[in-house]
Amino acid sequence: MKWINWADEHWNVHCVPNDDLIAHELTEECPCGVTTEPCPRDDGTIGWLWTHNSLDGREFNETSGTP
Repeated sequence: MKWINWADEHWNVHCVPNDDLIAHELTEECPCGVTTEPCPRDDGTIGWLWTHNSLDGREFNETSGTP
């Protein structure tokens, strides 16, 4: 598995590279240049998808189009 998803204490989802060159922080201070996008929940609230970038460049070698 190249990616793993984690939910933080607010049930926001973090898509994090598995076995990357660094241990990713589940915060906006993560040095990978994490990006966020809003995700509407069934109850009408907004959650966030945090996509962490790998430092080993695996995105450039994957063909699926999404992590």
